[in-house]
Amino acid sequence: MVEATRYDKNLLFSERAIKQRPSFVRQMLALLQEHPEIISFAGGLPDPETMPTEEMFKCQQLPIDLVSPEGKAIAEKHLKQLGLKRFAGDLKRELNYCATTGRGHFKGEMVKLLKELTGVEYGKDEILVCNAGQQGISLMARAFLNPHDVVYTYGNTYVGAIPAFELVGAVKRGIPVDKRGIVIDKLVEDLERTVPNPDLSHKVRVPGQLSIKELEEIIEREKSIVDKDRRGKMVYINAFYDNPNQTVLPRERAEKLVKLAYKYNLVIFEDEPYGEVGFLDGEFKHDGLPYLNKIGKDMQKGLGESSNPVLFLFTISKIIFPGSRLAVLAGDAEFIDKIQVIEQADSLCPSTKAQAEVATYLMNYDIAEHIDILRRGYKAKGDLFESELQKTKHLWPLIEGYNRGPLFFFITFKPGVAVSEMFTEENILKYGVMAVPGKFCGDETDLTVRSNQGFASPDQIKEGLKRWDRLAEDLYPSKR
Repeated sequence: MVEATRYDKNLLFSERAIKQRPSFVRQMLALLQEHPEIISFAGGLPDPETMPTEEMFKCQQLPIDLVSPEGKAIAEKHLKQLGLKRFAGDLKRELNYCATTGRGHFKGEMVKLLKELTGVEYGKDEILVCNAGQQGISLMARAFLNPHDVVYTYGNTYVGAIPAFELVGAVKRGIPVDKRGIVIDKLVEDLERTVPNPDLSHKVRVPGQLSIKELEEIIEREKSIVDKDRRGKMVYINAFYDNPNQTVLPRERAEKLVKLAYKYNLVIFEDEPYGEVGFLDGEFKHDGLPYLNKIGKDMQKGLGESSNPVLFLFTISKIIFPGSRLAVLAGDAEFIDKIQVIEQADSLCPSTKAQAEVATYLMNYDIAEHIDILRRGYKAKGDLFESELQKTKHLWPLIEGYNRGPLFFFITFKPGVAVSEMFTEENILKYGVMAVPGKFCGDETDLTVRSNQGFASPDQIKEGLKRWDRLAEDLYPSKR
């Protein structure tokens, strides 16, 4: 019997666990918990002041229907006092385990909401409830992507999507963006240049007497060469205020993208956490936003296709509150059926308590009115951030330009500035301000930063930019 000479944890981790990088945003949120005096422009936290806390508190007091007539009378009286109606059914049963796909009452409310927002009416078998949007991204990655499969997305993309794709061994291929979103012509060039199933049987000459590790390194290197000619099978996109670039895709490009999905057999993964809380050209009314899921549905009918290539991810986090940890993936039933099998291995079911509370909220309150409050609040904060940023004496001269969205500014600095130097842990603690360097979103220039003005209060926006200005003064005195 051979015994280990020492206990080595590093020999126990999987290769993917070893390669996986820690999230900068999660590390910074942990730092913020320890040092609440730091003003955070990092993370994707929504404005806590706009969360419907009083309404949700009422929804969390749902009375349980007791078996006896007296108990039911008490429950009905309590509901009347709260001024609420709620879904039919015994709450004691509803708060037990549910199917992986989610509770019927919550899915029913989401069917109505998605129709109101996007114009697509999904069946309940076309909706899968997830433990928030991040799980939705993880499920999509595992359901559709094999090692070395290519995902088309922005060069700078959502910081939480990158590790989800990397964890399954997929390859992110960035498509250029301009002020109007993803450049479709560049995507077409890549689709035309590449092949869907590259030849992996080509012979490779290797020297003799190789260790397994050396052989694996050669194989990975050769596969990376082949990957350059591998056509992607998924497009990951935020059509409205993409994170972090803050661009909005026009209808013409959206329609071209869906046509490409049909032509090249792609799945479009449309992740839309921010579309409804933004404003377009100073307008708050969003009728006619070119949601890709609606374009795909209309095109499906026109082409006589059996499937809509667009899978739509919608989170509750940005319109009600993140603590619910609820989102839905919506798409053709065949897609949803496959994805929910993956979810079964990941979690037994989404929170039935949160589903009951959010369903009750959607039944009783005007979500459109609440979203309008969000839009106006985020616009006011964005206006303030923009004004105060331009007043800074040392920070503003370093800036080349920026794109603005409801929660974020994506700022590009002039050459010579290294954003990662600004937001080291040492500087964050010293100056008391933080934001997310673009390199964590995929930017290789280290000239960009994603700044969240939506979470901070007006006073924190002013003070945070003063602190950031002092940081810029001390770090780059010669560039004043």
